[in-house]
Amino acid sequence: MKKTIAAIMVATLFASAAQAETFTYNVQFEEPTFYGGMGEEGRDGRSGVMNGAYTTVTASGETASGSITCAGMDQPDNGLFDFHLSCTATRADGESKSSLIYGCNSLPEGRGASCVGGLEGRAGTLKGMRGVITMHLGAKGASVGTGQWIE
Repeated sequence: MKKTIAAIMVATLFASAAQAETFTYNVQFEEPTFYGGMGEEGRDGRSGVMNGAYTTVTASGETASGSITCAGMDQPDNGLFDFHLSCTATRADGESKSSLIYGCNSLPEGRGASCVGGLEGRAGTLKGMRGVITMHLGAKGASVGTGQWIE
């Protein structure tokens, strides 16, 4: 019985690893355009939109590039995240389109923000796939992150 359970666990581990695809990425965001907001410098409750260009490299060495557009909104004080981002990434060759959602917390002044979230393939080869994602949103728009697609 123990050998059967061990064999099932090993098979499950390898099956899961074969279905997952890890990647790293870089994004250069343009300056955001902010909307609304109240209080000091309009920072409470403001929202914004930013566009950028990305490049990504998978663990297997495949590279891709494309564009990304994100809409974000500040969150109430004492919440889990300082702000949320909802993004759409489109590969330059039109091969795929993905939706990304991040929860982000600001780092000390001038250091940007740290973000975690999820992603979902919306079109092309990634359609229906989901995964997890991280990002360091750089203060000057230069951002880096990691992710993993999980079937």
